[in-house]
Amino acid sequence: MMKTLSWMLIAVIPLLASGERGDALPMADTPASVINRPAPAAESLAPPADSLADLADTPSSTVDAPPSPAASPASPACRPERLVYTAQYNWAFIWIEAGIVEFTLSPSKEHAGAQRLFAVGRSTKDWIFRVRDTLVSHHDPDTFLPRAFSRVAHEGNYHKTFDYRWDYNRRAVYSRQERLGRNVRLDTIPLLPDTHDILSAIWMVRRLDFPAYQKNDLIPMRVLLDDKIYNLYVRYLGRERVKVSKEKRWCHVFSPLLVEGEVFKGGESMKVWVSDDEYRLPLMVEAKIVVGSVKITLEEAKSTF
Repeated sequence: MMKTLSWMLIAVIPLLASGERGDALPMADTPASVINRPAPAAESLAPPADSLADLADTPSSTVDAPPSPAASPASPACRPERLVYTAQYNWAFIWIEAGIVEFTLSPSKEHAGAQRLFAVGRSTKDWIFRVRDTLVSHHDPDTFLPRAFSRVAHEGNYHKTFDYRWDYNRRAVYSRQERLGRNVRLDTIPLLPDTHDILSAIWMVRRLDFPAYQKNDLIPMRVLLDDKIYNLYVRYLGRERVKVSKEKRWCHVFSPLLVEGEVFKGGESMKVWVSDDEYRLPLMVEAKIVVGSVKITLEEAKSTF
């Protein structure tokens, strides 16, 4: 049971769904009703590099992200923030606390002009299955386009690191994966316009101009996950008043397209409630998984808006 929850510890939106057994979806398969947004203008680009090693002598300017209209023009610059969530698993009418995930946003020290989003998820039933996952995204605070992303996974006896670097001039993402104590795998992934990592996608969705959409509008997005780029979308479901932590609040509700894998069934089996205020806090997530369901609830928030 705890194994299936390992991804849910960092799943505030279904873009975090495990894609290890899923297939990348071509844009042609995206429903025709999707609201398209223009892609960034093409630039004069150098040929793609063959490995991560080619980045060693690359000037820092080559990894600057071009402007993107993916997020609302009102997106603020980096403002420190801390959000803490609890995850519960439901099986046969029994709710069990499964884990805790914490997000921390701060200015990036490694990438000039970027912000650093740090997420750590841990299980609360280590005697059943121990999970310690850490994710870090360095991305532009206005466009949310990534500069770099990393994930360190410790799940039971499974230990693996994932590192990605975006090179917008060469239209490539350089990947390094290491199964601790086993092997290292290097790869170069062709970069498509407006490709986010799973953490920057969360913050980008928070800044969407929801009032501009109609109920059932589909908002497209691209997400890089485990060396694959997925064409996903968010379906806007309108406004709803929901009770969270003994308080009723108005929220924007949406249902993202899930990548089918060992946890999720795929499709739109998840709902997300985001506060209808200046904070746009993800208050609650509910999702059906292969066995049972999961609910994630915001417990603590500190935002300097």
